[in-house]
Amino acid sequence: MVPYERNQYFTGRDAFLKRLFCRFRDPSPAPYHGRLALYGMGGIGKTQAALEFIYRYQSYYSRIYWISAVSQESLLDGYGKIAKQSEIKMPNDFTPIEIADRVLSWLRENQSWLLVIDNLDDINILSTRNLGVENNVQILLPQCGPQQHTLITTRNPRADDIPAQGVEVPVFDKTEALELLISLSKNSPLPNSSENETADQIVEELGHLPLAIGQAAAYIKQVSGNFTRFLRHYREYRPRVNSWMPQGPRPYPHSVATTWAMSFNAVFTTHHTAAELFRLLAFFNPDGILIDFLRTGVSAMRDDLRQLVSQETELLDALLRLETFSLLKWNRLNETLVVHRLVQAVVKDEMPDPDLTSFKIMIVDICDQAFPQEWNEKTWALCRLYVGQVMGPLMDAGVSEAEKFTNVVDRVGWFLRDDGKAIDSERLLVRSLEKRRRILGAEHPDTLMSMNNLASTYWAQGKTAEAAALQEEVLEKRKRILGAEHPHTLTSMNNL
Repeated sequence: MVPYERNQYFTGRDAFLKRLFCRFRDPSPAPYHGRLALYGMGGIGKTQAALEFIYRYQSYYSRIYWISAVSQESLLDGYGKIAKQSEIKMPNDFTPIEIADRVLSWLRENQSWLLVIDNLDDINILSTRNLGVENNVQILLPQCGPQQHTLITTRNPRADDIPAQGVEVPVFDKTEALELLISLSKNSPLPNSSENETADQIVEELGHLPLAIGQAAAYIKQVSGNFTRFLRHYREYRPRVNSWMPQGPRPYPHSVATTWAMSFNAVFTTHHTAAELFRLLAFFNPDGILIDFLRTGVSAMRDDLRQLVSQETELLDALLRLETFSLLKWNRLNETLVVHRLVQAVVKDEMPDPDLTSFKIMIVDICDQAFPQEWNEKTWALCRLYVGQVMGPLMDAGVSEAEKFTNVVDRVGWFLRDDGKAIDSERLLVRSLEKRRRILGAEHPDTLMSMNNLASTYWAQGKTAEAAALQEEVLEKRKRILGAEHPHTLTSMNNL
């Protein structure tokens, strides 16, 4: 009783599916043995993995059933369909919960079956307390045991609450992501060609996420025609491309943007400040946001976010709500948060312009507040820890052009130079110089200071010609503006 055909373009996951099969067949006793919950963010491919598992291992089962748990109504309806399909006898006047009770008893008495419960994002759906009837069902799940297997898909990573054994569905690796893009788009670029390099860039930009890659492949087939044109469209019109829906039947009914908007809106309606916290997290390092970094910069936050981050119990509750929908991964041991970069992009793309501007100004303020003003034996380790937190936001192309921005960029860039990270230092200091030239003019003292700092980084890299050219320009301007004997002019002479 499976409502979907096999996906002929299913790619990768071989080792993952074998591991699932071994978990089911493992005879050693373990909690909830025979009941596995595949969890992960929207678009990661949980349903497709479950579907491929069914078709790949169907010969090991006498009966296979598939029901939806989008709502309690759909779950009960699914048990009703199992009763009909399996010809389980029961009175005509049985209520849905009584039918479910009879089906669960029947499954308990039989073996060699697999039940897939798809989209169990709200685990409260399994409880019968809201039905207000006397029945034998405590939880709307069959018992688990040898040859009695239940496979659940959910965004909720807390599988123990279901209860079940949790198995995280990972994002694709690069090879799997490329294979999916090429097979679905019907484009096979030659090795070492520019199109092949562009395909690499596409899967990196999409964070190896199956849903996004599938949508990109459909866009290439129906709109852009090749990888190069798609990448240009994506970078110029990202919100539109992420919201685009392909024509014809498709295995997933929602676009990339809609998929995460649904999770975000579910949080927004129940915990508005948690949703605002998530919007803030969209601007920071997707590979690991330090909770301590947020706490250090808390005084630069808006009132509602300051109160949330300052109160530990409120912060933990907000993170728990976000984690429930797999909007982030929360490592409690290291106190870090991971948000997929494509989710971050969609969140920022969905923001109205005034909100976007407000958040970008706040991000700069947080970076300025959190990153130490000077580095010494006591603060050097903290600077090294926090530099990874501020690099991304400060390199954001659309960030605020306020004076505070150039000041903190200069400070972090100068630390990187002192710490021997001259390439990253150059990236930041070039950005600071460009901003100051545009905002303050080519001869403003702060602009000349940025030129001096960048020249020092060039010198540290061994780029003496570039360093000398900048220092000559600074010296000429300071002589003309300040005079030949001004201390800043003499400093420039010394540097040159």
